[in-house]
Amino acid sequence: MDEFPVINLSHLMPAAQGLARLSAAERIQRIRADCWIGYPRAVESLNRLETLFAWQNKQRMPNLLLVGPTNNGKSMIIEKFRRTHPTTSSDDQEHIPVLCVQMPSEPSVTRFYVALLVAMGAPLRSRQRLPEMEQLALSLPRRVGGGEKRGRSRTGAPDCRCVRCGGRARAAFMTRRNVRCRSCGNCHCY
Repeated sequence: MDEFPVINLSHLMPAAQGLARLSAAERIQRIRADCWIGYPRAVESLNRLETLFAWQNKQRMPNLLLVGPTNNGKSMIIEKFRRTHPTTSSDDQEHIPVLCVQMPSEPSVTRFYVALLVAMGAPLRSRQRLPEMEQLALSLPRRVGGGEKRGRSRTGAPDCRCVRCGGRARAAFMTRRNVRCRSCGNCHCY
């Protein structure tokens, strides 16, 4: 009798059959990996991000704020968008088309600029003053290849949408506050 019996996998799609034939360790590794689930609101958010990414340069650039409960896919939407637009390097510069920054747990203007500069790989000095960090954060994207459009401070009210239902949400920009969706009534913190 064979130690590994032949299992009929004809009920699975061809891609799933290949995965089912992997070793147990490889299957576990695949299960633990990030997985994109393109549910309608996530795809809609990605499409909106693509539209904003291709937006013609102007004084007040539009923006988007994703709002939703914990473990609803907001970070994965951003990560999928970042992977779609990878960083490229040339001899004298690095082009970072999409820069992702995790907001500190206790946000402040200084901590935000530090997180932004670290994400860009900028050298930080100890006790750097806020105006210096601000100027570096606004000028560095132009030097690393982000161009004028990506280096400009984007002001104006964000387009707040609930990730769960897609409805408009009330929000206060750049502060840690509760946001309530006008459609489904869910309260989220950002």
